[in-house]
Amino acid sequence: MTEDNKQLRVIDQSANAECPVRVHDVIVNGQIEKITFEHGRETLLPYHIGVKFMQDGFIVMDIESNIQMQCPAKTDETVRIRINEDEVVARYDELTDSALKLRAAARDGGEKFLLDKDVDRNKIITFLKQPQTTEIEEEVNPDPVEIILPEDVKEKVPPPEFTDELKVDPESEEEELDLGEPEVIPEPKGKKK
Repeated sequence: MTEDNKQLRVIDQSANAECPVRVHDVIVNGQIEKITFEHGRETLLPYHIGVKFMQDGFIVMDIESNIQMQCPAKTDETVRIRINEDEVVARYDELTDSALKLRAAARDGGEKFLLDKDVDRNKIITFLKQPQTTEIEEEVNPDPVEIILPEDVKEKVPPPEFTDELKVDPESEEEELDLGEPEVIPEPKGKKK
């Protein structure tokens, strides 16, 4: 059967006992056509018209394979403002194997898919659907680094006052102390940072 004479079975899920007949206007070749759907009945439509109903609220079935046809993902206008004019939103099953592998390879651990020629595309899709996490070890109590000042500087530097407020005296004209370079004591070997 060619595309010219191929038909699709379409069900309007909004047609129900309370509203058994629903009529939709569809533009075909610049002309408005009225398509009528009845509750509990499939409507046979030419392929080029039936595909227009591949959206929420309708079931579109291929007559030959008896498989429900899925609508290609549409780009929501809220997404449109975040993507370029030459980009669209697509479902994973619409992408080529190469496109899936490249997207997976860009994620941590996904490079393995580039190396495997015979990888099942469903494995790649499953991998891409998983949330990407970055494991960063957070140091809760890092070991302090002790800075040793020369003896003559220790006497000139008062011990710090611990407070939540920052005290600054703009009138103060204390002379600046040259503390020199601080000496850093290396951490003992074997400890992780």
